[in-house]
Amino acid sequence: MKGKGKLMTGLRRSSKVVRIKSAGRKKRRLKIRPVGILIVMAAVALLAWSLLPLGQRLEREEEVRELEQKVAALREENRVLREEIAHLKSDEYVEKLAREELGLVKEGESAYLVVPPPQAGEERSDESKPQKRERTLWQKFGDFLKNLFD
Repeated sequence: MKGKGKLMTGLRRSSKVVRIKSAGRKKRRLKIRPVGILIVMAAVALLAWSLLPLGQRLEREEEVRELEQKVAALREENRVLREEIAHLKSDEYVEKLAREELGLVKEGESAYLVVPPPQAGEERSDESKPQKRERTLWQKFGDFLKNLFD
């Protein structure tokens, strides 16, 4: 048992010695050398230079997204316009337009002009007579061509 006691006391003493030595050390101050400063500055510059294209890439991706949205909107507008063109070229629409704008009727049909009733106190002098409808420029041109070849 004596051997064990000496061994333990030896450990205690050695740990105290270590503590004393570590407490007596001075802290070393880090010396900054000009070469070290240049290396750090070069590393920072290299990092900044490598990140610059990343920012430009993000800007380009945002621009691409905006342009894709514009393209999608224009495609939708084109689709709507194509549908409208198809409708305007249809025979039904052309016939409707000819009836409403030009006053044309199919063979065997009669055209009627509906005149609103007079208001109280109004006189019907010229309104009672059917008015001659003014001919359009195309109708006048057609009449000119008919008279030219007849």
